[in-house]
Amino acid sequence: KSEAEYIARTIEEMIGGLRSFSMDSGISDGGGQEDIQSLSDFAVLCRTTGQMAVIEKAFSDHAIPYQKTGEVPFFKEDPAKCILDVLKAADLPDTRGWKGDDLKNISRKLKEIENLQDRIRKAADIIEPDKKGKGELKNSVRRLLCLSRQFDNDTEAFLTYTALGSSEDDFDSRAEAVYVGTLHASKGLEWKCVCIPGCEDGILPFTILDSKKADFREECRLFYVGMTRAATYLFLTRAHKRTIFGKTVALPVSPFITAIEKELTEHIDTLYEGKKGDTLKQLLLF
Repeated sequence: KSEAEYIARTIEEMIGGLRSFSMDSGISDGGGQEDIQSLSDFAVLCRTTGQMAVIEKAFSDHAIPYQKTGEVPFFKEDPAKCILDVLKAADLPDTRGWKGDDLKNISRKLKEIENLQDRIRKAADIIEPDKKGKGELKNSVRRLLCLSRQFDNDTEAFLTYTALGSSEDDFDSRAEAVYVGTLHASKGLEWKCVCIPGCEDGILPFTILDSKKADFREECRLFYVGMTRAATYLFLTRAHKRTIFGKTVALPVSPFITAIEKELTEHIDTLYEGKKGDTLKQLLLF
């Protein structure tokens, strides 16, 4: 949690703040980095998809828009999938399981709305009472709206695209959002600022499951790919302790980090407090 908190605060500071709380809390002075123009200048590249959830939670807490790519595109997971299901119920009723009053209610609310983006917003309003994660819902709506722009008002084409689309179709380089993805999926892309979390021996290289089967050279190459995605700023972070597969472990620093000449790095050690005074895991930044 502390690692994710640090990454979120760093992005807020470098972009110059995203809300009044950024200045009030001292996270940002409103200035930011002159060469950082957009949230699309940032990427968080993880070794495993399991690392992403805590990053997403921190971004939601800090009101940082993000787009995640992985094995499954965001529009095939809730709450985006639920929003699309509502649209399908109104336009393609034979493809979903809604019946009777529920289907009539959805059709009535969406029938007279011609604009695709307005239909997406209305579909989100329909499911909102059942959703506890308002931040996640808001982020999904924003991403669906960005995705829908290329379809004008063709709802059927939009629904077909999201039904057949893959994770490669999930990334929009023009979106005003931080990219959250895996090191594997980052090849060929570039950002001004890249954060690589989990720089611990066991995650990078990923040997925690079976060190004998891990290909050290391939892991090193993958780490190098992630580092070279950064055009200007590179943050390599690790936590002193973290929970993996239900167990709390204290992993040593990644050998890839110790191999970097010390004169090329700046070391920062941070500690954040939880909302109820609980100490979050300490972080080392290289």
